[in-house]
Amino acid sequence: MWGSIVLVDQLPLAFLHLAQQTHLTPFALFAIKALLAAILVFFPTFAMGLMFPLVIHGYFHSNQTVGHTVGRVYAYNTTGAIVGSFTAGFVLIPWLGIQGTLLAVVVAYIVLSIGIVGLREGSTSARLQVGMWTGVGVLLVVSLFATPPWNRSRLSLGLFRIAQLQRINPAKLLPHQLLSYQEGLHATVVLEQYDQHVLVLKVNGKADASSGIDMPTQMLSALLPLSLHGKAKKALVIGWGSGVTVGTALQFPLTQLTAVEIEPAVVSVAKAFHPWNYRPRNDPRLKLFYDDGRNFLHSRTQTYDVIISEPSNPWISGVSALFTQEFFQLARRRLSNQGILCQWIQLYELSPKSIRVLLHTVASVFPYVYLFGISRSSRDTLLLATRTPLPKDLSRLETWFQHPKVGQAFLRSGMRTPIDLVPRLIADSQSIRDLVRGSPLNTDDNAWIELRAPLNLLTHSRSDGGAYLRNALGKQYNRFERVFTLSSSLLERHKQCIEPTDEAAQLLLARLRFGEIRRGGRDFKRLCPNSLLSPGYRFVQDLYEILQRGKPALEECLQRAGRQAKYLQVLSCWNRHSKSRLATDKLYQWAKGPKTSSPYRTLFGLLRYARGETWESLQLLAPLTHKPKWLQRYPLLYYVLGQLYRKRKIWPEAVWFTGHYLNSTKDDGPG
Repeated sequence: MWGSIVLVDQLPLAFLHLAQQTHLTPFALFAIKALLAAILVFFPTFAMGLMFPLVIHGYFHSNQTVGHTVGRVYAYNTTGAIVGSFTAGFVLIPWLGIQGTLLAVVVAYIVLSIGIVGLREGSTSARLQVGMWTGVGVLLVVSLFATPPWNRSRLSLGLFRIAQLQRINPAKLLPHQLLSYQEGLHATVVLEQYDQHVLVLKVNGKADASSGIDMPTQMLSALLPLSLHGKAKKALVIGWGSGVTVGTALQFPLTQLTAVEIEPAVVSVAKAFHPWNYRPRNDPRLKLFYDDGRNFLHSRTQTYDVIISEPSNPWISGVSALFTQEFFQLARRRLSNQGILCQWIQLYELSPKSIRVLLHTVASVFPYVYLFGISRSSRDTLLLATRTPLPKDLSRLETWFQHPKVGQAFLRSGMRTPIDLVPRLIADSQSIRDLVRGSPLNTDDNAWIELRAPLNLLTHSRSDGGAYLRNALGKQYNRFERVFTLSSSLLERHKQCIEPTDEAAQLLLARLRFGEIRRGGRDFKRLCPNSLLSPGYRFVQDLYEILQRGKPALEECLQRAGRQAKYLQVLSCWNRHSKSRLATDKLYQWAKGPKTSSPYRTLFGLLRYARGETWESLQLLAPLTHKPKWLQRYPLLYYVLGQLYRKRKIWPEAVWFTGHYLNSTKDDGPG
């Protein structure tokens, strides 16, 4: 057992090596897992199996029947199993941790084995006793003090993501900083830091929340259902994660928010997300329960206006019970008549059939279902399910976009106007029912997703569910006119310094912010021929072209405007000095300092931009947005910031900065 403890944190590397050297099939993958598990448990369990008949033999007396002896030993064994399970799970692991508990078992085995030898019938020589206790001392010292601590970062690698195994370089496997590690009752919870400031929360090695690319998903999980409901007073969130969804929901005027999380360690580690999650535990309206989400709904009769279910991926052990028809039926019973269920559904590492099964399961319970995307590059989706159709007039959302807290949350999520909801609609009820016709359901009895989703990790590791839905839906994709209406007052209110209030121009801007660059441009050209372009429409087209093609489109735009000279000189200067010594790492660290002047910060940021170092350039130039006078003097920085966000596929900011650049140079010459 002690040898198994020493090897535990080496198994992820062994698994990676075997997986990269093998042509992975389901049989080969499970064989590798079985082999590595056997290395840990085979010899200890084999020895435990030998122990039981030996105990029966030692306990047997000639004046007893065999059945009587076996029965008593079984009774002792069962009692010990019950006491041991409780003590390990609720006392030893919280106190000593998993490794400490296993070492305590090793020590117990050593002491008990020597005790049995010492207490056997007959005398034991003094020399043998000295030898035994010397051996005990050596074994205890080795097990307690010479056992290396586990590498916790290695244990939390999450190498079950088959899609990533072939691309991982073992030499660069642990570049991240481990900030926190907690062993809870149900899972190990880890907090890691990426890119100097991005936090990632992992549960059993699986990334379940972050302060980076997951932020729009975490926020829109609360923003979409609560804003579309409009009058929600009581809401339920299943799954705490980073706490961002709970904190965002509390920005609405709810009277009560109930949150359910099965693992207390998740809530404890999520305190690190306070800069992003609005510190929800300080809000008196919050009621937090540590329970399984499904058990919680079973044991309560209270109804809610909105239920937000964002568990982990359905191929995680035990999670698939939150994706079955029975769970959705239970959720429907706990919703008010106008209530909305918001269900997070992944589109990655699932087969097309599994995606259809999940959609069909929800549609079999709710008459109205709507599938929304987070962004064009994201493979997360939100499925809203209701008894009644959603309100068609998007101007009803205007109240929330003007709300001081909710409006700010919408901005953080990437939505600047209610029109931004239009490109996010993937399919409505009619489209979904046509898509899933003939697909099976996922129920508690057939466990369709539970049995197949783990295989999808291997067989569909590189599948793109978003592309599948776009192709499968065809003309039924994004039929927003069947769900929403864009009133003239809404279009007028959000013209954003753009002359036309025409629907085509507004939809193009919304699609650009969403990341649908090509489709937005096609629709715009179809609806607005060049011969009909006013200066305002020209602005929208220039914005589209710059986001599509970058610097060449900018040069064309400037040449048309007759004010290209200084701008093109600056662009060529960037190319000449792209390898300048001024852009060294040491000077880059100095330039990031809070006291660095705007000219130096601008210079180093532009040099980093010219070298293609997007992230470093963004860190230098983004703080300049708090200095409007400087940006007004050098409006080209708006363009650079737009391009930086474009390269990182953060489309709302890319659209905003590029549009601001075009507006700032519309009337004036170059700064």
